[in-house]
Amino acid sequence: MELPVESSLLSFRYYRPSLRPAPVEGTPLSDSKADWLEYVADRCRQFTELTPNWDTYGAPPVSPFTVQAAITILGRLATASLPPPRVVPTAQGGLQFEWRIQDRELEVQFNAPTQVSLFFSNESTGEETEVDLLSDLKPFSDVLKKLAPSP
Repeated sequence: MELPVESSLLSFRYYRPSLRPAPVEGTPLSDSKADWLEYVADRCRQFTELTPNWDTYGAPPVSPFTVQAAITILGRLATASLPPPRVVPTAQGGLQFEWRIQDRELEVQFNAPTQVSLFFSNESTGEETEVDLLSDLKPFSDVLKKLAPSP
């Protein structure tokens, strides 16, 4: 079954809920892909099997559509220089990726396939960025570069 997708956030015309990363056009941050991507993808897929009310406050399980969007976007932008994110389900039926490296922190929340937001902070510089990602993934790419450990 194919479902039309009306968002430019996902760069493929039809969404196939196979829960496998779909090919995405564009250039990744680096040719060196993170070796932890499949582990994170598997972890994300596990959250689709949560029972309704898994948090005892009425939270729904994570949507397979949201998982696919999150895996696709992370697969496009993650590099080998980044550690794997902590992956947690949200009470709204979404996913959140969390990184903390030294004094830098990044949280990327997928509330739905086309509702993505990020928060980045650097304690040593006082920099904070909070962005709703619509069709442009550049803010996500930019903060991942700031998060990655310096060589």
